[in-house]
Order: sequence, then C-alpha cells, then structure tokens
Amino acid sequence: MQYSSILLALFAASGSMALPKGVQTTDNIIEVTLGTQKLYFTEGARDIKMPHPNGPFDKVALKLSSGVDADYRCQITDENDKPIVLTRGTSIDDTFGDGNKGAWNLRNPTTVKNVICDPTFQKISPAELKSALAVRVQLGGDDELAIQVGDFTGKEKQVIPVRSSDPFKTVQINVGKFVENQDIRCKVKDEHNRAIKAKRGDNEDFTFSDAGKGLWNFIYPAKTSVSKVICDPKFKSL
Repeated sequence: MQYSSILLALFAASGSMALPKGVQTTDNIIEVTLGTQKLYFTEGARDIKMPHPNGPFDKVALKLSSGVDADYRCQITDENDKPIVLTRGTSIDDTFGDGNKGAWNLRNPTTVKNVICDPTFQKISPAELKSALAVRVQLGGDDELAIQVGDFTGKEKQVIPVRSSDPFKTVQINVGKFVENQDIRCKVKDEHNRAIKAKRGDNEDFTFSDAGKGLWNFIYPAKTSVSKVICDPKFKSL
C-alpha cells in the first residue's frame, strides 16, 4: 500500500496523471475555461470542441503553458456559427488570447456552440478594429460619383453634413461586425431638410439599414441632392 502511494505521488508530481487527452507534455497545454468547464486543445492544428453544457456564458479565458506560442488564439461561436465579440479592458476582438491578463467578457450572456483554437488566428489590427466599430454610409450617383459620408458609432444620434450638390441615386449602410447595435438605421435629408425615400427589394422607407442586403435606391434619383446623413439608434422601419 505504501509502495503504491509513493508511485501515485510520483506520477502526480510529474503531471502524467493530469494531462488531458491529446496533450503530450505539460509544456504544450492550451486550456480554455468556460464557466466551470475546462477544455483542452491540440497545438499546431485547427481544433474544435463543443462545450457541455453550452451556457449561457459571460466570460471565457485562455491559459497557455510555456511551450505554446504566446500569440496562440481561440474563438467562441454562437448558435448561428458567428464569432462572439469579446472585450478585455480596452481590447475588443472576436478571437481571444492569454497574455496573462485574465478572462475576456462577453457583451451579453450567450450560448456557445463551438470553441475553436487555430494557429492561423491573429489579433485584430488597429485599422481592422476601426472599421469593425464603425457604421459607414456611402452615397452613390453615376459610376464616377461615390462618397464616403463618415463613420458613425451606432451608439447615439449623429449628424454628418454632405458637402456636395450632385444628385445621388443610392445609399448604402455598412455596419461593422463589432458594432453592438447591428440594427442601426440611418436617414438621408435633402437640401430642404426633408427626409428622402428609398427602396430596396419590396421595402420602401425613409430610414435605411444594412442587414447584409446592399444598396437602397432613391425613389427620385434625378432630384436627390443630399444635405446631411443622420444615424440614430431610435430610428425604426416603417
């Protein structure tokens, strides 16, 4: 009995009893914590695991042992296979690293379908982050005429003037993937401060959304001279 206890103590001390399946040494452990669950991943290849239970969760953390590339990153996806946006301090991303900085926060408690760790994942660049956090409005006219109105945050009402007397034919709203309010709508006003009506498919409205459906066409393009664009989280569809 004493001999067995000594062997067990030696195995435990060496880590050979604690290593998760697929992990070769204590130097290459990739550990993701969701709630009370700990999931372990194989380094060097895309590895996908499904948490059980699957939430909802409000935090996720990654811990890398010394033998793993310090820049290794993972991702969690929702029930629609969309990457979940995470925050940690001032950082915002849809992949998460270790960095010895603790857990990442989900904006809202969310059910997690998959946890993915992949050596090709990279931290978002400053330029990509700026674009991902912006609501961009583009006005189009003839082929040679297209202007970027500006960047809106989607958090509050914003008005941006348009300094062009040319008539426009279309408006397109592009909502960045990290904008919290993906349903944000914008309105375009003419030189007399009247809202301009546009159509997309069967929808006609005075406020316009992204929804991944492309351009809205002004009803009277030949007469549509734009003075300003307004984006407001209070705007609703007709």
